[in-house]
Amino acid sequence: MSAPDYPGTGLTMYLILGLVHKYCMATVVGGAKSVTNAMIACLKHHGGELRTGVTVEQFFGGGGRIDGVITDGGEEIRVRKAMVANLHPWDMGRMVPGIVKGIAARAAAVKLSEYGAINQQIALSERIQWIGGEAYDEAILVECMEPDWENFMRPFEAYRRNEFPYDVLQPLGGPQSNFDPSRAPDGMAALYLYCFAPYQTEDGWAVDKQRAGDALFDWFCKFTKNIDRLKTLKRLIECPEDHNRHSRIMRRGDIMGISMTADQLMGARPTPELSQYQIPGIDGLFLTGCTTYPGGLATLGGHASAMKIYQKLGINLKTGFTNY
Repeated sequence: MSAPDYPGTGLTMYLILGLVHKYCMATVVGGAKSVTNAMIACLKHHGGELRTGVTVEQFFGGGGRIDGVITDGGEEIRVRKAMVANLHPWDMGRMVPGIVKGIAARAAAVKLSEYGAINQQIALSERIQWIGGEAYDEAILVECMEPDWENFMRPFEAYRRNEFPYDVLQPLGGPQSNFDPSRAPDGMAALYLYCFAPYQTEDGWAVDKQRAGDALFDWFCKFTKNIDRLKTLKRLIECPEDHNRHSRIMRRGDIMGISMTADQLMGARPTPELSQYQIPGIDGLFLTGCTTYPGGLATLGGHASAMKIYQKLGINLKTGFTNY
């Protein structure tokens, strides 16, 4: 979620090369909700309870320990052994009693990504025929961009000015139904269309969202032989304001939670002193989610948090991890 000229982004190339050689690219059968549903089923199987539509407003405790939470409805929920929180660093000073002021201040100074995103989920009446030929049917994602550096950089420069560049765009198209036929009937397609976007636009996303979504889709269509607006059966457009409303963790619509730049990765995510999935001086509270290592995207990073929790609570890793 940074421009190509942002210092440190070259790390991504090394990361991607390693991942591609070690693992195959994959998509989830039935959509990403299948992962969520599987985790919910696992939680319930082990006696857990899922509650939705509830917001945690405050933690409570004392003496360097968190004892529970207070919800937006005023309910107190107490901790038995430990609490695991997907807590944005910006909220720590406000929500965590007893946190050291310096730790809270450094957490509040954590940077967001340079950009947000505008995403579209599109149902198409036909499978996509790429202008590049059938070889592109094997690509799980296709970048639809200008081939020269000047035009490549123009959108990023516009985003920095809170502008959406309607004349030069570079959406990323993923016809997921090519790899997961359950997502669309025979002969049709389910398309994920994604692009960077400024967190705000000059006229506001309430005005610009539909126009920007249309421009991105039209640009994408130029890279196909057969797709235009008439082939669209249904379309959902989401912009940074939508993402901000979806989740407290996506501040201003940052889908990574916080920046994924080199100074906020690995042992520095979200800050060096918070990188061990706990807040120094606070017991009973563990950190997880996209603001902790390994970061944003569907990395299933809770694995690392779980290992920390097992170790701190004296649970044998073999009881929960098959590779130990």
